Amino acid sequence: MDVYYTVEYEIGESVYGRVCAVSHKVSGQKRILKSIRKRHLGKGLHQGAGGGAGGAGGEDVASWRRRELDKLRSGIRHPHINALLEWFETPDEYELLFEDAPGGEIVVHI
Repeated sequence: MDVYYTVEYEIGESVYGRVCAVSHKVSGQKRILKSIRKRHLGKGLHQGAGGGAGGAGGEDVASWRRRELDKLRSGIRHPHINALLEWFETPDEYELLFEDAPGGEIVVHI
């Protein structure tokens, strides 16, 4: 990821990952990078009904990843939803690259 994008600033961070504003090193295009830490995914996926991202039955991380990325790549176009442009996998994280949503924090507009 560092080969193509430069981190401009961090937007937020949690136990599960972080969100940063990045820019493409060649074109300068602004994007949003969401990094999800793999070590925390399995905990929520195997809790069963109502227990996090996996829901009933305890889903493995590979199935969760495939299902969630399929949803994001399905071509959803809506003015209030950022489109997934690319995703990368490292040994420790999933990195999802979204289009930028100019206009600042949504809470400012509510």
